Amino acid sequence: MAIKYNRQATNKYYGAANAGYVRTGSASDGLAKSLASASQSVAIGENLRINNKKDKAIEKIQALEASGKTLETIQGEILAGKHPDLTGKYIDATTQFHSGKVKAAEVIEQMTLAMESDYDITKDNLNDFSKKFLPDMEGQDSSFMAGFGSFYNVWKNKADVADAKERGELASAKKIDEVRQVLSVIPNEDLDTRYVEEWKSFGTTLRTGDNTELTKFYTNAELMEAIRQDVASIIDTADSLEDIERAEKIMSLNLGKGTNGQELGSLNSRKNQNTDVLKAALTAKKDAVIQKERRDEQYNTAKATQAVWVEAFTPNEDGTPKSTLQLQELQKKLAIASKGNAGDMDAFTQYFNSDPESRMIKDYAGSQDFLLSISLGEFSSHADMMKAMVEEGIPQNLWDSANKRWDRYEKSYETGGLKPIYDTDHHYVNTKASIIAVVKEKYIRSDDGLGTAQAAEADVLRYINFEIEEQEARWEAEGLDVTSKMRKDFITEVEQYVTKTWTGNDEEEFKAPVTDTIEGVRMTQEFDEIDKEMEAAEIAEQEKADNTIVFTRDGVEVTLKDYVNEIAENIRNNKTKVRVPVFKGVIKGKDGKSADEIAFEKIQVPIIQKYMKEVLGSEFTQDIFTAMSEEDFISLVEAMTENLGLMKGSDEQDEQNIETIINLIANTYGLK
Repeated sequence: MAIKYNRQATNKYYGAANAGYVRTGSASDGLAKSLASASQSVAIGENLRINNKKDKAIEKIQALEASGKTLETIQGEILAGKHPDLTGKYIDATTQFHSGKVKAAEVIEQMTLAMESDYDITKDNLNDFSKKFLPDMEGQDSSFMAGFGSFYNVWKNKADVADAKERGELASAKKIDEVRQVLSVIPNEDLDTRYVEEWKSFGTTLRTGDNTELTKFYTNAELMEAIRQDVASIIDTADSLEDIERAEKIMSLNLGKGTNGQELGSLNSRKNQNTDVLKAALTAKKDAVIQKERRDEQYNTAKATQAVWVEAFTPNEDGTPKSTLQLQELQKKLAIASKGNAGDMDAFTQYFNSDPESRMIKDYAGSQDFLLSISLGEFSSHADMMKAMVEEGIPQNLWDSANKRWDRYEKSYETGGLKPIYDTDHHYVNTKASIIAVVKEKYIRSDDGLGTAQAAEADVLRYINFEIEEQEARWEAEGLDVTSKMRKDFITEVEQYVTKTWTGNDEEEFKAPVTDTIEGVRMTQEFDEIDKEMEAAEIAEQEKADNTIVFTRDGVEVTLKDYVNEIAENIRNNKTKVRVPVFKGVIKGKDGKSADEIAFEKIQVPIIQKYMKEVLGSEFTQDIFTAMSEEDFISLVEAMTENLGLMKGSDEQDEQNIETIINLIANTYGLK
């Protein structure tokens, strides 16, 4: 009988209690499936465990980086065992990969900073430049290199593209500038015949390096930009109508036909934004140049007119004023210089026909206001200013200042600085506001605006503005480069003077204080400084004399100071009373002296002289007297007079007695 074999599952462990027990097929398959499922679950769990460790490793490394540690420091700490959770095969590979990315970020940051200051695209190559920042990969883990490359290569590719783009733009700009330079030197008279031909010559078609196709060294766009830049350059530097006409001519030139046979027309006929901007710029510059030429003509005419006035004011070589005949000749010169301007002619005639005494200054404040009005540009022409000066009686000694202010305003107008500097410099503006605020508080203010505070404000404002302009003119005449500190120091000086001078009042009518110019104040201060310096020098010289050895007594050196102190001590310890002389002026005797005078000379003088020798000593000489300070000598004399009882009368008597003692000292010691 045939027996069919069926798969059996037996216990493989011999000797087991259940040895030989035959299992069913279904049970065996279930176990196999269970084992397979368990194995798969274990594998998935292990992968999750490894991935979790990787994530934690990355988090840990990022935290260490955030604390300020570098990659090298972190790697050193891992090798030293300070971070056991960052070891192991899987974690190490992840750590190395992430570390490579961190290192790439460090390199990128270093390169970016270096490229801002050290990378010259016209001289350097980006690949060569980057080599000094790349780390040495010798011996590095493959995971580290993979991480570094994954991060660095993305940045490097973008940097290469940007570098190539910039190089292309620079190369194109250089080519455009080369064309512009050639076109810019073509003479105006050759523009019709040469300009377009020279321009077209740059559009020559060439063969490529491999001789497979055609190319152009200059593109059509580059050639059109070269013309636009040539015109733009002319507009930018134009200062005459001749320059403007050159730009207009170039823009109207027929550029001929393009490579496709189409008419290019002129730059004026092209409709695009770049050309429209150029046209607008040319129109604006043309207007500016025309206005400038007109103003230059007016300015030059005014300067020529000024020169005639100055010549008329200047005395002859012998010191005499210009004669009537000379003034008539100057009037003819004025007619030519002013181009026959009636205002100049009338002002000249009116002034020199007036009484010289009427030309003396009458209103100082009014003259200041007039000069300030020039700085504010209130006269449309120099002729109007001169006419107003004559009509308002501005004295001749201010005409030079007026002309300088007019010159300064005209120059300021050219540069767009229409406001005077005292209304633009922040030191002047801010300090003026502070000064006026202080001054206004010292005077009466009224609602109708006519109080003394309002009048004082106007008075101070005029004074400050005038002083600022005068100082700025002095600096300009000295050729100084005026600094912000110079202006700050000056306005502070003005502030100190004004706050002391405008002291306020309670009167209904404001009375301006008698003021001096800052220049005058400064001169007074300089004299004070000189006095202080001289006084300091005298003190130093006296100290030197006081410490000088004047004699040696018993082998001991005695300085002048020691000797003066010794005399003072002797005076304090030696008092001798004498009778106070009474000089009534009664004349008796042959020599014309009164009895009191005779008695004083015969009786009191010997007593006084004996006292002098006791306190002054035998060493007192002419040299010591000369070396002593006046203060010390008078102090000693006063003390001696006091001890002699001669300082108890009236001030007049005391002074007379002091003078008597001085004369006796001189006679006793033979002083001069």
